[in-house]
Amino acid sequence: MNKSSVRGRDLEEKSKRACDGVNKTIHMIANEPSMGLYRIQQHIHKSVPKFVACQKLMDENNEQLKVNLE
Repeated sequence: MNKSSVRGRDLEEKSKRACDGVNKTIHMIANEPSMGLYRIQQHIHKSVPKFVACQKLMDENNEQLKVNLE
Protein backbone atom coordinates (compact mmCIF):
# COMPACT_ATOMS: atom_id res chain seq x y z
CA MET A 1 0.00 0.00 0.00
CA ASN A 2 1.18 3.47 -0.67
CA LYS A 3 1.27 6.23 1.92
CA SER A 4 -1.45 8.38 0.35
CA SER A 5 -3.92 5.48 0.50
CA VAL A 6 -3.17 4.89 4.18
CA ARG A 7 -3.38 8.63 4.92
CA GLY A 8 -6.68 8.87 3.06
CA ARG A 9 -8.24 6.08 5.08
CA ASP A 10 -6.84 7.50 8.30
CA LEU A 11 -8.18 10.95 7.46
CA GLU A 12 -11.55 9.48 6.51
CA GLU A 13 -11.74 7.57 9.80
CA LYS A 14 -10.81 10.63 11.86
CA SER A 15 -13.29 12.86 10.06
CA LYS A 16 -16.04 10.26 10.53
CA ARG A 17 -15.34 10.09 14.27
CA ALA A 18 -15.34 13.89 14.49
CA CYS A 19 -18.65 14.14 12.64
CA ASP A 20 -20.20 11.43 14.81
CA GLY A 21 -19.08 13.31 17.93
CA VAL A 22 -20.54 16.58 16.68
CA ASN A 23 -23.80 14.86 15.70
CA LYS A 24 -24.15 13.27 19.14
CA THR A 25 -23.46 16.61 20.85
CA ILE A 26 -26.02 18.46 18.72
CA HIS A 27 -28.57 15.71 19.30
CA MET A 28 -28.04 15.88 23.07
CA ILE A 29 -28.36 19.67 23.12
CA ALA A 30 -31.49 19.66 20.94
CA ASN A 31 -33.19 16.99 23.06
CA GLU A 32 -32.11 18.18 26.46
CA PRO A 33 -35.00 18.22 28.96
CA SER A 34 -34.56 21.92 29.71
CA MET A 35 -34.99 22.65 26.00
CA GLY A 36 -38.23 20.68 26.04
CA LEU A 37 -39.46 22.63 29.04
CA TYR A 38 -38.52 25.87 27.28
CA ARG A 39 -40.63 24.84 24.27
CA ILE A 40 -43.57 24.05 26.56
CA GLN A 41 -43.18 27.44 28.22
CA GLN A 42 -43.21 29.14 24.81
CA HIS A 43 -46.38 27.29 23.89
CA ILE A 44 -48.08 28.27 27.14
CA HIS A 45 -47.15 31.93 26.77
CA LYS A 46 -48.55 31.88 23.25
CA SER A 47 -51.75 29.92 23.96
CA VAL A 48 -52.96 31.15 27.36
CA PRO A 49 -53.95 34.68 26.25
CA LYS A 50 -56.16 33.15 23.53
CA PHE A 51 -57.80 30.85 26.08
CA VAL A 52 -58.38 33.74 28.50
CA ALA A 53 -60.00 35.84 25.75
CA CYS A 54 -62.21 32.91 24.80
CA GLN A 55 -63.19 32.37 28.46
CA LYS A 56 -64.13 36.05 28.82
CA LEU A 57 -66.28 35.87 25.71
CA MET A 58 -68.02 32.75 27.01
CA ASP A 59 -68.66 34.42 30.38
CA GLU A 60 -70.14 37.48 28.66
CA ASN A 61 -72.36 35.31 26.48
CA ASN A 62 -73.44 33.32 29.53
CA GLU A 63 -74.42 36.53 31.34
CA GLN A 64 -76.41 37.71 28.31
CA LEU A 65 -78.25 34.39 28.19
CA LYS A 66 -79.10 34.62 31.88
CA VAL A 67 -80.44 38.15 31.43
CA ASN A 68 -82.49 37.12 28.40
CA LEU A 69 -83.97 34.13 30.23
CA GLU A 70 -85.12 36.19 33.22
